[in-house]
Amino acid sequence: MDDICYAVVRRHDNEKRRGSNWTTLMINGSNIGFLQEPLLGERFIAQEKQNHDGDIYWYLCFFSGTPDQTELFVHLSQNEPDTKDALACAIWQAIDDSGPSPAAYERASKFIRSSKSLTKEHYSESAGRLFAADGAGFSMMSPKKQRGTFLRSVIILALACAYRLRIESLVNALSEIPLRGSLAGNLARKTSEFNARCYFRYPVKLQWHALAEIWEAISTKLRIDDRNQELIEQARQLYELISADERQREERRWQIIGFLLSMISALQVLSLFSEQTRAHWWSAIMRWLALEWG
Repeated sequence: MDDICYAVVRRHDNEKRRGSNWTTLMINGSNIGFLQEPLLGERFIAQEKQNHDGDIYWYLCFFSGTPDQTELFVHLSQNEPDTKDALACAIWQAIDDSGPSPAAYERASKFIRSSKSLTKEHYSESAGRLFAADGAGFSMMSPKKQRGTFLRSVIILALACAYRLRIESLVNALSEIPLRGSLAGNLARKTSEFNARCYFRYPVKLQWHALAEIWEAISTKLRIDDRNQELIEQARQLYELISADERQREERRWQIIGFLLSMISALQVLSLFSEQTRAHWWSAIMRWLALEWG
């Protein structure tokens, strides 16, 4: 993988967690440390293994130990892999001072878009690195010594996929759950907990300037923040509907309690009348209560 590297992010992979030869994922001899601290530690599991054909597989578990835990697999290969069922793709190509060839642009576009539409004009340049983000992933071209930046960027891409999966899951659940009962309230709470504990608009530590820029490009193309704002608004509206419904029920309960208290006084007066008159009054009251509580 010296000159080219393909990466495919999937929810599931044939490699799964088979075998015992998984080791802690390290890039250039260092542990992953460029994400915000709440996303690391026990919340993040990153392991890798090398297959017999030289391909590398990553197991990435984001938000580990929380209700939002999301497991993803990344397949890294020097040969173009199958992109079936891929959540996102990325490609890195090594370049020298002469820059990329037309074939490099075409290769990247074919892998990311299955077309020739991702052209030179879509790339931004920084520190000798060319980068283009797309809704399906990203393409990077840089000197060989920056290959580590590509690998870290793939983790960023996987995090964006994890955010998108979790947000879409919560959005769908909020749209389908009945408004009455505790389930709706619990789901609205889970949405708030996800945003409070797991979601970061800027999950990359700011001192990692290049990776922070790459996150911004990827999250913008995948519309991560827009989708999360939609989730927050949907949860807020659901909470307001639940609160309004609870207030109406509470007001109705107090109205009925007030009515029953007034009935007690009325019945005390009614005791002065004949038994037949009291029976008619009592039947009328019971019918009214049945209509109100039925």
